[in-house]
Amino acid sequence: MQPGQPQAANSASPQITAASFPTISVPASARPPPGMSLLDQFPSVRASVLLDIARHEFEPSDLYKLDSRYRDKAERSVIDLSGGTLAVRATSTKDYPTFNSVFPPLGLYFQILVTFVGTAQDPELSTYVSRVTFEYLIQLQALHEEYQWPAVLAYHMEFHHCRLREMARGDYSGWGDIDGKLQRKHLFNKDRFRPGATPQALARSGGSKATPGTIRKTPYLNYGG
Repeated sequence: MQPGQPQAANSASPQITAASFPTISVPASARPPPGMSLLDQFPSVRASVLLDIARHEFEPSDLYKLDSRYRDKAERSVIDLSGGTLAVRATSTKDYPTFNSVFPPLGLYFQILVTFVGTAQDPELSTYVSRVTFEYLIQLQALHEEYQWPAVLAYHMEFHHCRLREMARGDYSGWGDIDGKLQRKHLFNKDRFRPGATPQALARSGGSKATPGTIRKTPYLNYGG
């Protein structure tokens, strides 16, 4: 065969199927001890916090309880006294000033959640929950890179809260969804200002002139819904 000539059809690579992948063989010495509870596996997390996560009653605004830098400090000031009445204050950037104040404890939250799901002894469910929660972490990071942090924080808090009732019913699929309604509510016209980008340049690029009711797409995400 001359150089540059296409190879014959019979020399094509074999088709890859599910049976092509290797099986996993884990030696007994590498397996975790059987019967370990959440208390055993996460000894640094308060028992009450682990129970709230397992019951799907852990409030998103309480993520600081999973951060070793802040969990032993006094409770956040989440109650305001206004007009003689008590009111719950919305989570603000004072509580979570940066993306890095949310991402690590949220990652730990998902570790605990996936570990708890594993107690059902359903490998397919555990794999699925691992995948959709990891997808959400990627989505959240992409939103952080594209939009202003206060807007992303508000989106995350409401999105997470919406998942609680679903998870209580055994439905974890919402973590892998894109909530276009919440994105329009919190992220519309909240693009991050990048150094060197003038208002005129943003207007020309569509950065702040999106069509009402729509959001400019972030790489890897589909803002339908």
